[in-house]
Amino acid sequence: MKSLLAIVLLSLVSFSYTFAWEEAITGENKSKSMEDREVIMYDFDLEVEIENGKAVATWDDFPANKGFEWYKLVYSTSNTNPVYPHDKTVFIGERLQLTNTFKLDSSSNNHYVRLCAVILNDDYSKDRYCGETQHLITSESDFHTEEINKDHSKKVEVKKTETKTEAKKEIKKEYKSENKSDTKMKVSSNLNTALKTRINVLLENFIDRLEARGDSDEKIAATIDLVIERLEKLSWNVTYNKIVDYMILALTELKEEYSNSLGDIESVFDGF
Repeated sequence: MKSLLAIVLLSLVSFSYTFAWEEAITGENKSKSMEDREVIMYDFDLEVEIENGKAVATWDDFPANKGFEWYKLVYSTSNTNPVYPHDKTVFIGERLQLTNTFKLDSSSNNHYVRLCAVILNDDYSKDRYCGETQHLITSESDFHTEEINKDHSKKVEVKKTETKTEAKKEIKKEYKSENKSDTKMKVSSNLNTALKTRINVLLENFIDRLEARGDSDEKIAATIDLVIERLEKLSWNVTYNKIVDYMILALTELKEEYSNSLGDIESVFDGF
């Protein structure tokens, strides 16, 4: 009888130890950050073309039933196999956003572009589905557009440029003032209204500080990118997941205000 009891107790102890070990391993896997998880290959049928020093990327949509969070279009001039979040993200988009145009680095002849889809699993961990890398080779001519009225005297051109620059600043300032609050309202979320209001105020104050110190649109867009990268490092944490996701989407919408300049279109009206 004593021997039987000893065997039962030994079995229970062994089971408890095994169960605790399995739980520890499971918990460790769940808490594993996305950067440490293996990249899953997926064919997005990504196509990239070069137009006036910019890359125009198009791709097929990702299946709707896989816990899709967002696309990440990553870009590098040195890493032949770029991947999110290690390399620069030039675009963050929702599932049905299937195209993006971004500037290429004119100091390099080699450009590597790759699309990844970030997926939220049932255990709140995240995976990356990434496609094949597209390699672009550029020459100096890819970054030069036609010059208009190049025979005008330098002094006249300088005066015109200064006048146009001031006019552009005023137009952009007025546009942003009228549309700033509308931008954030486009972002949908399950957060309660009070919390979204607090976040929106926080983001408004952040943008106001950047504008107040005189940052250019390009610099503000770059700063927003940096903040998004920092927020993404918190997105694996279940406590902050929904808040971080909302802030990233809101910042992405805000970034478009500072990225969508008229660019080459403005030069059409020069000289008149």
